[in-house]
Amino acid sequence: MQTSEKQMETALSSIAVRIDSLKNSLMSLQTKLERDQPNWPALLESFATLSGHLNMLLRQIKHDKTPPLQNSVVLPVALSQQRDEELERLTEGRVPVLHHEIVPDYLRTKLDLELESQEQELEVEVAKLPQETVQEQVASLNDRVRHVLQLVSEYKENWEERT
Repeated sequence: MQTSEKQMETALSSIAVRIDSLKNSLMSLQTKLERDQPNWPALLESFATLSGHLNMLLRQIKHDKTPPLQNSVVLPVALSQQRDEELERLTEGRVPVLHHEIVPDYLRTKLDLELESQEQELEVEVAKLPQETVQEQVASLNDRVRHVLQLVSEYKENWEERT
């Protein structure tokens, strides 16, 4: 049992490192967007960096030595109405208090009831549509996307010829 706990602890610490690097990249992008007027190559570089961090995080999560996290249960150790400085430090000021009113929101695995009912209404509406209409709309959307892609590639070719 201890080896699985050690594996979980090791996996979570390496995932936390990946998440920190992703968070730092996001904060860097946010700073660029707020303070500077970034040019297109700088934005593409930032997005490529974010994509790399996300891919590394996904690889880490899917790695063979990473225990399946979906089988783990997360429970609060203690609830309190008092401000918890350690919790606030760990969450970087986002969660100053962990009490019985907010724990269900933080640990929720399902949608809010209101959102869930809206989603069910949409599914009912979709189910009512005739299959032929859906196929026609999908074909129409595909045609429009092909046309836009064609326009973009033509503009790109023209742009490359000019430069």
